[in-house]
Amino acid sequence: ITTPVVNTSAYWFSSSQELIDFKEGRHASFEYGRYGNPTTEALEKKMSALEKAESTVFVASGMYASVAMLSTLVPAGGHIVTTTDLYRKTRIYMETELPKRGITMTVIRPADMDALQDALDNNNVSLFFTETPTNPFLRCIDIELVSNMCHNKGALLCIDSTFASPINQKALTLGADMVVHSATKYIAGHNDVIGGCISGRDELVSKVRIYHHVVGGVLNPNASYLILRGMKTLHLRVQCQNSTALRMAQFLEEHPKDCTCILSWLAKSPRTSHCQEPNDWLWWCCQL
Repeated sequence: ITTPVVNTSAYWFSSSQELIDFKEGRHASFEYGRYGNPTTEALEKKMSALEKAESTVFVASGMYASVAMLSTLVPAGGHIVTTTDLYRKTRIYMETELPKRGITMTVIRPADMDALQDALDNNNVSLFFTETPTNPFLRCIDIELVSNMCHNKGALLCIDSTFASPINQKALTLGADMVVHSATKYIAGHNDVIGGCISGRDELVSKVRIYHHVVGGVLNPNASYLILRGMKTLHLRVQCQNSTALRMAQFLEEHPKDCTCILSWLAKSPRTSHCQEPNDWLWWCCQL
């Protein structure tokens, strides 16, 4: 019922032959704590099921997840497209670290599809990376449209779905190649653990996993256990947050004092377009 916490840095092989069989793919096991852990593996399988992904790799933080993804999938001298709405530390990394590898960047407004098409037409774009909904303005991206635009030009699409959670949005089913989460937020849900993950096709996640094994940024098995615990109530928490945010937003929208309330499914919200059907879910985030 409860996934055990396996606190170990190394694993035992009963013989040299068993180690050889492991290395040659005939024996399933773990080798070293940086390369895998049973508790973390259980967490990755659950996240893949939630996101309908072929594979998931969990890492030490959401920020490291973004760094590992960009470092793996964007080659030296490549070009990326991102949006004006973006987590500040991600933007700082893009502006200060990527140029050291000769990587250039185009920044567009989240809903500016003409600017995206122009960037795709005039650059050899490796990847389009955006949040949806964005932090902090809750702007939504038409994932299916954007994925078609990117794939027609041979570019990958990675969505940071932290603000949505897998309960509210499954970007991979809409055409995204990769999904990044800061599991620190809604997935873990209790403000007592830091972690991040990358989900997507096994072909792409395997590349990130190899980079991860070399560089580090390992999620502690105790942290994996805490995230697993939080995931058990994820659907209940998000559904309640969605409902509460809508009620609060409706109340504030009708308040006689002058205020602007941004929630994706308010009739007057400037963020309503490009979000999935309101009967499926509502953003729990409400901005004043």
